[in-house]
Amino acid sequence: MDTLSNRTDQIGDPVILAASYDGRDRFIARCFQSAVAIARALKNPLVFTTFSANPSWSEVIAKLEHNQTPDSWPDLIAEVFKLKLDQMLHDFKESYVREVSNGSVYTIEY
Repeated sequence: MDTLSNRTDQIGDPVILAASYDGRDRFIARCFQSAVAIARALKNPLVFTTFSANPSWSEVIAKLEHNQTPDSWPDLIAEVFKLKLDQMLHDFKESYVREVSNGSVYTIEY
C-alpha cells in the first residue's frame, strides 16, 4: 500500500516502538534506570573506567592487506575491541572486583 491509497487522516500516525527495541530512547532509558537501581541496591560504585577502541592496534593492522586502512574495516575494529574488552573485564573481575564487589554494569557505545 502507498500513501495515495490510504486515507489522509491515517498518514503520519505515530508508531510507538516497544521498550525492548535496541538503541531507541526507551531502551536506553530502561538500561540507565536498571544501572541506577543496581547502584542504589549495592551502594556507591567503587570504580568507573572507560575503554576506547584504537584503529591502530597491532591486531587490527596485522589483519589488513597492503593498501588497506583501518577506516575501511569497522567490523574488524569492533571485533578486536570486543575481544580486548572481554579480556579486560575478565582480568578486572578476577584480580580486583571478586573480593570487593557484588555486581557490575557496563555499556558499549558506537
